Amino acid sequence: MSCLTYSAGQLYAATATDDPFVMTSTTNAVDILATGLALPLADKWGRRPSMVCAYALAALCYLGVAGFIGKSVAIFTILMVGRFALTTAYNVGYLYAAEIYPTEIRSQALSMRQAFGSLGKFLSSQVVQLSFYGRFLPLFVLGGLSCASALITFPLPETNNQRLPETLEEGEAMRDLPKPWCPCLAEKKKTGRERRGTDSRGRSQSTISAATIDSVSPH
Repeated sequence: MSCLTYSAGQLYAATATDDPFVMTSTTNAVDILATGLALPLADKWGRRPSMVCAYALAALCYLGVAGFIGKSVAIFTILMVGRFALTTAYNVGYLYAAEIYPTEIRSQALSMRQAFGSLGKFLSSQVVQLSFYGRFLPLFVLGGLSCASALITFPLPETNNQRLPETLEEGEAMRDLPKPWCPCLAEKKKTGRERRGTDSRGRSQSTISAATIDSVSPH
């Protein structure tokens, strides 16, 4: 599904304006920027939150533009924001897929993902052909698929800073992992709790030591 939306969005860019060269060049520039920011974003905010938020933003942009008729700088800008979000989610998805599949089936699972991705790229041209029935009809499809991708990604576990599964049993056990929306903040809270726990243990040990000294000291 992600390959379909990614490829369809790239093909649709050439038909969105009267100057396909400018639109395609701008789209490629946005793709380069999104690809460079995808990995740092996924490391800081987590794989799952990054993908869900990026897909949701892409859905809002595409569905929002699809409701307007005409050409303006605002519509062009919203399309580029949607493209940026979609490319970010697409690149984080490659990293996320390699981490969530257990080691014993990772190569086979990634191969199947690549095969279905090729099918999605094949269907992307058919989605763009819908523009013959309505100029912005492909945007409704892209927005709907982006929204569906966000909903599908939502219940998945977070793999950032987690031990990768080796067996199918470990892969199934990942369903019980916490699903933080901001792993970096969760890590800070965890560190704060650990620090408070260490301080509490230190105070307790100090109290015990003081009580021991008082009990053995001569009066």
